[in-house]
Amino acid sequence: MLCDELEKFDATSNAERSAGIESLYAYDADEVDAAIEELKRENRRLKRALWLARAESAKDAKCRYYRLAQKEVCDPQPHGWSCYINGEVYPTGKMSRKLEPHYWCDIWSEVERKCRAKAEEYK
Repeated sequence: MLCDELEKFDATSNAERSAGIESLYAYDADEVDAAIEELKRENRRLKRALWLARAESAKDAKCRYYRLAQKEVCDPQPHGWSCYINGEVYPTGKMSRKLEPHYWCDIWSEVERKCRAKAEEYK
């Protein structure tokens, strides 16, 4: 990396040294600008990778809920049918739309789409 290769130089003049001022060190502006640009490119690449990883995680969650929606996850109970979602039991008679697997498939699809769109901003 360019930032590891930056070399400082003594910017103290002879007059300042004779006046007892401690040495001041500086870096060449062009080298510093090049190092900053390199770090910005690296940061951009890492942000893109992070958004793509988030999109993959959302895709996995969507697939889990899709499998739940496709499988028979409901069992007959004495008081009616109950569905299992993430290990919890919900009576279907009282189940709101927000607890249905198809609802969560839609949510995670949208999250995946937004994460991929954000990753494209860093391309």
